[in-house]
Amino acid sequence: MLQGIPSLRVMRQRGERGSNCLSPNDPLCWVPVGLGNCPMTVYLDGRRLNDLSKPPEHAFAFGVDALALPTHVAGIEVYTTGGRAPPEYQSLPGPRSCGVILIWTR
Repeated sequence: MLQGIPSLRVMRQRGERGSNCLSPNDPLCWVPVGLGNCPMTVYLDGRRLNDLSKPPEHAFAFGVDALALPTHVAGIEVYTTGGRAPPEYQSLPGPRSCGVILIWTR
């Protein structure tokens, strides 16, 4: 759903939960990234999806496609820098501030 949005890419990363990423369609292997391949901070219905137990440069939001099916999405907001997002969704300073994606479901 996020392909083609300026200043945002969907990049293949080694998935979490032991996924070996052999299948190009495995949703746990694709993550949204901003400029410089930094992790975009993703919220689904107000809940943060990024793994905060990892270092900031590896705190990717895995599995967005598996959690937010296109038929259930009511809206998507993309902020290319954390400071442009609504205050309650602004990212922490540093690598996590590369951008914010808000996904709202029906």
